[in-house]
Amino acid sequence: MKKNYDILHDLVQSLTKAEKRSISLNSQSEGKEKIYLKIFKCLEKQKEYNELELLSFFSGADKKNQLGFAKNYLQNLILKNLRIFHSDLKANISCKNLIIEAEILYWKCQFKLAEKLLIRAQKIAQKHQFFLLLEEISYWQTRIVNATSKLEQFNPKLIHQNSKENIDKYLNILAYKELSKEIQLLISKSELVRDKNEENIYENYLQHPLLKDISQAKSNEAIYTFYVIKSVLFRLLKKHQESKNYRIQLITFLEQNPYIIEENPIFLITSIHNILMFSFVAQDEQLFNEYINKLKSYQFKMPREQANMFSTLSLFELGNYIEHKNYDKAVDFYENQIKLDEYLLKLVDIENEYLLHYNASLAYFYKKDFKKALKALNLFINNSSKKLRVDIRASAFILNVIIHYELNNTDTLPYLIKSTLSYLKTNKLYRNPDATFVNMFNTIPNENNHKAFQDFLIQKKKELIAAKTSSIIASDLSYIDWIDGKLKN
Repeated sequence: MKKNYDILHDLVQSLTKAEKRSISLNSQSEGKEKIYLKIFKCLEKQKEYNELELLSFFSGADKKNQLGFAKNYLQNLILKNLRIFHSDLKANISCKNLIIEAEILYWKCQFKLAEKLLIRAQKIAQKHQFFLLLEEISYWQTRIVNATSKLEQFNPKLIHQNSKENIDKYLNILAYKELSKEIQLLISKSELVRDKNEENIYENYLQHPLLKDISQAKSNEAIYTFYVIKSVLFRLLKKHQESKNYRIQLITFLEQNPYIIEENPIFLITSIHNILMFSFVAQDEQLFNEYINKLKSYQFKMPREQANMFSTLSLFELGNYIEHKNYDKAVDFYENQIKLDEYLLKLVDIENEYLLHYNASLAYFYKKDFKKALKALNLFINNSSKKLRVDIRASAFILNVIIHYELNNTDTLPYLIKSTLSYLKTNKLYRNPDATFVNMFNTIPNENNHKAFQDFLIQKKKELIAAKTSSIIASDLSYIDWIDGKLKN
């Protein structure tokens, strides 16, 4: 994070033209507002936060305190305006706002209007299966009945039954979420099944009562989670056809319930992301084109949604160029589209941001532009979180060894080889093909000694073939192809 980062500055910079116009108008409507509007306009113009410029609006010894109060007032004003401006952005927001308004009306004894608002909220909550909100609506409806003595309209048995069903369905959602979190915790370490024990764990999850049959899922959110878990488990166990079937069923389910996509577009983006992953593994270009075009057909309004779409499209378009060995197009796409869209790039999930840099490094590597490959890879290695999946980091470390060899960084190589092998061992990723390949850089002859160099590589190629390189960690690299390229030279 930049040293001159400021939350309010970041908030102002994120505002759309329409949001800014609304805030400016509301600021002007208050007689004492001039100073806050000045600060707002100043922050709007600042590309980098500059506190000294803001302090110039104040006088006296306590400038900092005055600025602090002014910024706090402005922040609250912006949030208040955003709350009004986006009051109907999502069904969940609309429903909550109606409940809040009904509660205010209850305390003002405006029971008839409160009832009307609660009925509107109830319709939204029932359509979108907001079970907790349905419980809150029922609570305020009961209080209004008690306050107005309309006990003849009160059916406690029906209310109790509805409440029981809402809670039961909500608890079912929580059970699926808990199961999903357990599996996600395992996957967050590595998406590779690293040993028989891990394989057994995933196999056992498939036998979980909640995953036996879709009828166990009692709501749309539970059904969504059911499909996600099943597709992920089958992918981890390399049962790709079963995984594909569940992924396609999930997208079909979402498209049959478009209000789910409208409420949470990330459900759809993630689902398409997963089917695109399968298309890469299966090398199914028709499937890839079908779903990449499907995703492009959607338009999303909010930055979070746009950032998710941007990262998915960028990752797979970049990956597709690399897959088809269009390295010039891959580099051009990275330099002239991905890197230039600074606004969305900074909003992308950190793992996807690092994967973009890693894939760019691969493109430069295959173009033999090793300096740029190292620069892109360092954006990944130097900044990547320790919580990033270990299989991704391991692949980056192996690529790092090769790039440093190509750049003739002989002083650095021994340390990189040692640390890479140590990382593989520590994280249960140490496999014979990877160890053979990485270790060979310790003893590889100088390329000027042509015969010794050729003989060495021929021997290592035989060892790698015998070690079955299809099981390597760095699946984006072909050790055999790299050796063949050196032998041709």
